[in-house]
Amino acid sequence: MTFRKYMDKLIELSIIAILVMVPVIFYTRTNDVFEINKLFVMKMFVIIISAAWLFNMIRDRKILLVKSAFDFPVLGYVAACLVTAFVTKNYYLSIFGVYEDFEGIITMCFYAMLFFIAVNHVKKTGFCRSP
Repeated sequence: MTFRKYMDKLIELSIIAILVMVPVIFYTRTNDVFEINKLFVMKMFVIIISAAWLFNMIRDRKILLVKSAFDFPVLGYVAACLVTAFVTKNYYLSIFGVYEDFEGIITMCFYAMLFFIAVNHVKKTGFCRSP
């Protein structure tokens, strides 16, 4: 198995781990959606996915970005989050979010990174066929 296939498999398994581990293993009825343990696991896997994706791009010596219909809306949402984070009265709250929720701009950027990397990986590897 080549290095690229190992990195692709690591990306796939990390995405599956995010989908399975975060909602199932850390499910509690009494707590919020955003919890430190859920976000830690999600951010850890997003960092692993990002590193594998970057290693693939460095190894191939080219940057290949696949376009999707949701690119502009997601980028617009992240831009709106960034604008509101810098125009706020409480920067700490905008960046990190409230205690025990952690829904600040850092978390939103991790979600956007996960979206773009997942879309690029799925379309590039051929798991998703466009009509």
